[in-house]
Amino acid sequence: MEIIVAQKKIAIGGKYSIFTNGQPTHKASRQLLQLLAKILLFESSGVTPHLIINRKFTWLKPAYDITKKDHQVLAFRTKSFWKRHYQCRSNADIYDIYRHRGLKYSIFKNNQQVAWWEKSIITWFEGDSYKIIANDDCDVDLMISFCLIIDNVSGHHDTQVMTINIGNIGFQAKKFDSQWQAR
Repeated sequence: MEIIVAQKKIAIGGKYSIFTNGQPTHKASRQLLQLLAKILLFESSGVTPHLIINRKFTWLKPAYDITKKDHQVLAFRTKSFWKRHYQCRSNADIYDIYRHRGLKYSIFKNNQQVAWWEKSIITWFEGDSYKIIANDDCDVDLMISFCLIIDNVSGHHDTQVMTINIGNIGFQAKKFDSQWQAR
């Protein structure tokens, strides 16, 4: 499955259009005037948030809580700040999110890769754009949430007309597997 997360730079507060296999399926928005980020994820036609992402107050290691529609709260935490390794627990499942060299991230569920994404190198007038490749049976809401969190962690450059991002040239906790294929 292919998921595109496209940030709208012109929007106040940060808005995202999200497409799954070419169809508009979700939208997201970052709340204005919040000391700590609060991101709402909606289904395309919905007016009630499908899930809410709240940034927690921490010093150097970003931490977020993801509140699902059923009120289940998932803890998204930084395992390694320097290597950009994050972890999220959902019931008995453990998701590991790894930054790689360049502009790629991989998502592992219980030590098995389930998805990866890449950020656009250059953006003109629009915000950042992410292309997620994931297994067909993965939790789409979580894949989108992880991408939105990483976008929030990396900061926003809403006032720039053009952005060029060369990505990570530093440490990585796990090497990117270019042979991995979605099921």
